[in-house]
Amino acid sequence: MKQAVLRVCLALLCCWVLSSKSFASVPPMISYQGKLTDAEGRIVPDGIYLLTFRLYTQESGGDPIWTESQPVQVSGGLFSVLLGSASTSTNPIPDAAFKGETWLETQVNGTTLNPRVRIVSVGYAFLAKTAETVPDASITAPKLAPGAVGPEAIQEKAVGKTHLANNAVTAEKIADSSITTTHIRDGQVMSSDLGAYAVTNAKIASGAVSWDKLAPDAKLMINVKAYGARGDGVTDDTTAFQNALNAASQAGGGVVWVPAGTYKIAGHLTIPTGVTLEGVFRAPPGRNYSGAYATTLLAYEGANNEGGTPFITLAEHSTLKGICILYPDQSMNAPIPYPWCIRGIGDDCSIIDVLLYNPWNGVDFGTYPCGRHYIRGLYGQPLNLGIYVDQCYDVGRIQDVHLWPFWTQGLISYTQQNATAFKFGRTDWEYVTNTFVLGYKIGYHFVQTAKGNCNGTFLSIGSDCSDIAVRVDSAAPFGLLITNGQFVANATATSVGLYVGPDGGYVSLVNCSFWGASNRIATVEGGSVKFDACNFMEWDKNNTGEYAIDASGGRLTVQGCTFVDTNKNKVRVRTGVTAAIIVGNQGMANSDVSNAIGTKCSVANNQR
Repeated sequence: MKQAVLRVCLALLCCWVLSSKSFASVPPMISYQGKLTDAEGRIVPDGIYLLTFRLYTQESGGDPIWTESQPVQVSGGLFSVLLGSASTSTNPIPDAAFKGETWLETQVNGTTLNPRVRIVSVGYAFLAKTAETVPDASITAPKLAPGAVGPEAIQEKAVGKTHLANNAVTAEKIADSSITTTHIRDGQVMSSDLGAYAVTNAKIASGAVSWDKLAPDAKLMINVKAYGARGDGVTDDTTAFQNALNAASQAGGGVVWVPAGTYKIAGHLTIPTGVTLEGVFRAPPGRNYSGAYATTLLAYEGANNEGGTPFITLAEHSTLKGICILYPDQSMNAPIPYPWCIRGIGDDCSIIDVLLYNPWNGVDFGTYPCGRHYIRGLYGQPLNLGIYVDQCYDVGRIQDVHLWPFWTQGLISYTQQNATAFKFGRTDWEYVTNTFVLGYKIGYHFVQTAKGNCNGTFLSIGSDCSDIAVRVDSAAPFGLLITNGQFVANATATSVGLYVGPDGGYVSLVNCSFWGASNRIATVEGGSVKFDACNFMEWDKNNTGEYAIDASGGRLTVQGCTFVDTNKNKVRVRTGVTAAIIVGNQGMANSDVSNAIGTKCSVANNQR
């Protein structure tokens, strides 16, 4: 084909709208039409021609600032194209093309046409020049008609933080309800953007902050009052609490926060898996009762129904923390049975910094398997049974527990005759540390259940004013290791610091002290019992000739101990004892041992 001639019919351009930063509603393209003829002016045959377009900033020479090729349909010599349509996103027409003079060069099937054509504006495009001549700060609020700049007049993302002067948008300039969640992009309002106390409760509409609007890492705490809890001690808050707990569970877990207040719970509560019910305390309050205070739950359900539904049920991996529980209808004269206050069902149940003023039974971690349970900072005055552990098949932990008359001194006589502080059945590797009980018939009771018995480490434990400080009816062959214990019994005819029954099992006491108004220090009827570096004093208060340690069965070892009261009877080994070793003790002579088994009892190096 001979040299073709391109005649430009029309080129439209509005420079600022062609920028890669331009608004999406304005197409970043140029409409361009032409007519192809040969050198003699004859129209070229119809067909598809490959046209390449280049933009230059000079009439001749130089390098193009933009290039694009398109296959173009030519009919009757005429064609029409949109420059920039072939590669809008990957090769947009640059802003630089319209900062000064711009020239268009066209190539047809590899043949470059000359001369280049200059790109010019259409008439009304001259108005765009105005935008380049508006001085900064010339468009002020008084120059805008009321309502001229409304939400519908501003394109999305058009006004960013960098466009606004400091303090330009103040609260009084924003109409009520004009900025809703639909106007705010995700992640745009951060804590650093807000002044102190800028977002108050009064500024948040009811229901405006819902669970689904919170980021995953923000879903940490639900306030029970947001679910209708009143905390006035009169309104029944059971439903509000359970709804809040269920909401936390549905969100995958979290904390249900209970602000200071007195909350009436007429029914019972279940803390779901992975949820914590938490009040204000970071340590148990531990004071004599003078009325509910701080975060207190009032329990009412189940009077005279000991087998009823517990007040609080902990599902696996759940926690009760920082809360007081009070039974307002409990009697200070004749205690009323109630269902368990707290029951765990499943592994990893936790109780932290909790005060149980006056439950009938305190904590049940035994009716159902409750492995790896964790109790820390539990205070209270359970009136029948404090803490029950059974079916723990993997290392339970109990620490910093104080069972004492926090509610009333008037029931000490009752609990001394009827109540047990700790009761352990089957538990594998139980760790009990820094626990103290006062005024119970039995301080620490170890029993055989259908599931088995206990082995574990008991460090720095104490029992005061108890009829029997430690009672071992059964222990696992691995043994009970009791270290740094302090045990004080009462002055009753049956009182004793330690009682080990006929099937007692293996019990080792190291560096423990026994004193008080007890009848005797220890009664051993079976098992294998060892005292090492212990201290004994103040037994036989009635001066009836009781021995400090009286063994009638099993095996007994007493070594390196001190008997402070040197003028009283020390150790009696009866005929039922299998073997005994009494060596290296202070405050007693070898002759102070009453030995009924002959050579099966080794007595040596005891010094009075």
